[in-house]
Amino acid sequence: MSKPLPWFRAYTEMVDDEKLRLLAFEDRWHFVALLCLKGQGVLDETGPLLFRKVAVKLGLDVRSVEEVARRLSEVGLIDEKTLQPIAWEARQFRSDSSAARVAAYRERKKQGAKRDGNVTVTAQDTDTDTDKEEEKKEELPRKRSNTFVVPDWINKTHWDAWHSCAKRKNASDAQKQMAVDKLDAWRQQGIDHAAALENAAIAGWQGLFKPDVPAAAMTPGRRSAGGQHKYAAAAATIFGNHNDSETIDV
Repeated sequence: MSKPLPWFRAYTEMVDDEKLRLLAFEDRWHFVALLCLKGQGVLDETGPLLFRKVAVKLGLDVRSVEEVARRLSEVGLIDEKTLQPIAWEARQFRSDSSAARVAAYRERKKQGAKRDGNVTVTAQDTDTDTDKEEEKKEELPRKRSNTFVVPDWINKTHWDAWHSCAKRKNASDAQKQMAVDKLDAWRQQGIDHAAALENAAIAGWQGLFKPDVPAAAMTPGRRSAGGQHKYAAAAATIFGNHNDSETIDV
């Protein structure tokens, strides 16, 4: 038995194929079933048990299988003696086996890369289009999975808008959790955490800022080494609270 294929190519022109339209409906299915058995490798077996095995697969007796084979061979779809589909090799391709194709690609990549001093020479890929598609899949970077769950008390629209800005879109789950913890702490303190998130989303800030701090004091990355923003003193004078410039830059 040849190596089985998990699937085979079926062409859309089948519905208009003259040979198939000459058959009764049940024989059209019998032909499709024989294609499946060909893909499984059953028809590649030799010996007197072939027709009995096919009969078991099709749910028929051996005599009925012989009649099916006669009718299908009359319109030129199969060989009556071997049950082999006539145009199988022209319609199917060995490279359709995904596992074999991936293994072959990896082996070519391994054998084709040769080092000559500091120069790397890669063998040219001359395989089929299906091989090239598999190669692209191998080389595509894996996307970051979006598994972080935003608490119900956070406005998800504002949260998503905040994380769509350039400085936040690559935030890790750990960084997102830090932001949630800060918003939760502000919420417990009675601070308008929703306004803080909305302001950050609208302005595209990287960090979170208490909503009563002037916009000039919220610009991320402008704080001094001591943690005091150059506008913090002015903000404290205006609002009378030195702690209102607290930020989280995650």
